[in-house]
Amino acid sequence: MSGGAAGEIIYSLVVENKPGVLFRVASQFRRRNFNIESVAVGVTERPDTSKMIITMRGDEQMAEDFARVLSRTIDVIEVRRLDPGRTVRRELALLRLGPGGLELARSVGGDGELAVIRESGGSAIAYAVGSPEYISSLVDVLGRSKVLEEVTRTGTVALEASDS
Repeated sequence: MSGGAAGEIIYSLVVENKPGVLFRVASQFRRRNFNIESVAVGVTERPDTSKMIITMRGDEQMAEDFARVLSRTIDVIEVRRLDPGRTVRRELALLRLGPGGLELARSVGGDGELAVIRESGGSAIAYAVGSPEYISSLVDVLGRSKVLEEVTRTGTVALEASDS
């Protein structure tokens, strides 16, 4: 991101694993009228901490300022902005597909994979794992073709590649 251009911002937060933390973090976004594009939360390798991966859109100055706000939030242990160019991102989607949906889903290319969980009478439940762009493309194609009956997305999970 350069200057005032809006781009993707990815925050990785390590937080205390206790009730109310997600609410406090989300409230910081709400107070500033920022939209969260994706949030994924899960317990880390330590049972007393969780990791939140939050993506949003904004410019460089806003991203830096907001990182400081997040770091001062109660129960937030660490805040890191991830470099989108060095970050591996994945998302999971569960898809309920009507007749013909599975064949169409398999034809969508991109950085991801699709697997069938259950098939019955031409309909299917499948999961897709891949880049957020792949998942969005898949949902868009299936939705426009009217074969997507239901979708559940996890939100983006991410890890920044190390320098070594």
